[in-house]
Amino acid sequence: MLKSYIKPESLSPAEVQLVLEFINGAQTVEEIADTIEIPGEPDVGLRIAQRLLNRREALGGEFTGIRQVADTPYVGPERFSEIAAVLTGRSIEKVAETGGASPSVLRELRELREMVSSLQSAMGVKCRISMRLARSDLYIGQSAIILVEVRDTRRNRPQANLALTLATSWGTLETHVGFEKRHGSIVTAQTDINGKAKIKLTGPTYEHLTDAQQLALDSALRTLDPAAPTPYDEAPGLDDLVSQYQAKGSVALRQAMDIYFRTRSEALASSINPPSPNNAWPWIDALVTAYLHEGEQQSRWGNGVESTAVLKVRVKDWIVPWYQAYIKRLNESCTINEDFNRFKDQVTDKGLLLDNMVNRLNSYASGEAGLVGASAAKNVARRQVNHFLSTGMEGLPFTTRQLLFPALGLAAKNVSTTQMSSLAVMGHVRKDINRNVETKFAQLGDVQGFVKAVEDLKAREFSQKYQDFVTKADAFDEKWAAADNKLTKFDSSYSKFDADYTDFKRDYNDFKNKL
Repeated sequence: MLKSYIKPESLSPAEVQLVLEFINGAQTVEEIADTIEIPGEPDVGLRIAQRLLNRREALGGEFTGIRQVADTPYVGPERFSEIAAVLTGRSIEKVAETGGASPSVLRELRELREMVSSLQSAMGVKCRISMRLARSDLYIGQSAIILVEVRDTRRNRPQANLALTLATSWGTLETHVGFEKRHGSIVTAQTDINGKAKIKLTGPTYEHLTDAQQLALDSALRTLDPAAPTPYDEAPGLDDLVSQYQAKGSVALRQAMDIYFRTRSEALASSINPPSPNNAWPWIDALVTAYLHEGEQQSRWGNGVESTAVLKVRVKDWIVPWYQAYIKRLNESCTINEDFNRFKDQVTDKGLLLDNMVNRLNSYASGEAGLVGASAAKNVARRQVNHFLSTGMEGLPFTTRQLLFPALGLAAKNVSTTQMSSLAVMGHVRKDINRNVETKFAQLGDVQGFVKAVEDLKAREFSQKYQDFVTKADAFDEKWAAADNKLTKFDSSYSKFDADYTDFKRDYNDFKNKL
């Protein structure tokens, strides 16, 4: 245990201010525990830090005197001395309970400390940077507060008014230096009187959120359970988030969620292998690096680094499962397919039937607000229309099906949450149909002229081929007549030959008989 203690009344006004500013400014138990923990004293940690926060809350949220800190239950003289030593940089000696250390041991200990300090100076490491998150288990869109602290390596004292450069691999960093707000993927911060700086990390967006939008989004996402292992386990919370988005008074929240959705909407719509929205949370990792530059090299070269630290920040991506929950809710309550089947049974005129169906699509879409509402409504409308086209077209005349099939597909594609009149929607749909038809026949030009040209070509081609046929037939007739004449002459010669051969055979037989 300690041989001598640091008493509250022995602290100077400046040292009292350092202790009170730290304990009053700490936001979490971990922030206090990480700072006042002394190597070899593991019991000065979360338990003592929690008692300090409880005492501060009981005092109305602030310690107003150093004696209040010392009188905190279970802190005691020893723990107060350790807290004061760490925060003020005072040196305290420890001795064993069994009688204390000899002067020679204490002298060797001091010499060893001086040797370590000399080695640190020789290595050029004067300050150490530490970084940690004020809160873990964050969802994308929530502000990740990064607490940075710089202390000297010799006496472990906080280093004030030092410039730090911080860079992130994902998202945007934000900090305040005086009245100036700095934000970007790389920012320069400055340590305060306690050697600390506070940095905020937010997700990347196409446009910057206003303070009201960020506050509304932070409040809404706090309703989600940060420890939920999968989106399936957080299904009620995601569904409640849909309700918050749809509420008429949630303008700032809807705008904030639309900004994040717009940043991701193209990837969500065109994903080849979309992630399963219920099996596991999609995680996004950011690596934040802090650099403490050497004074002279910072001004001369801009690249001299005395100390550095890195922090990995992980956030859950709630946008994909939430969007699927939105679509699921709309699809379960949508009656477009049932209404289309009812129209089909009640209306026989195909033009009036199409108008009624387009009016139904328009009235459905007009009930949803925001970019996410428009996208989800269009998605559900396409599903309902495709279901009707695949199952509800039976029994309709062929001409009616011929009209409905392309028209309803175009109507679902052009569904909008804006207050567009039914006549305007119908005109837009028919214009699209006409445009598609014109595109198909654009290369034909004048159809009647094309048909006449085809007929003329056929006539010319037939006449030419017929003339060739007649010419060839005449030539065949001439050749056939010549062949027939030659055949007649052959028949006459053959008859004469046959008569001569008969006389020869008779004479030959007579000759044989006479022998």
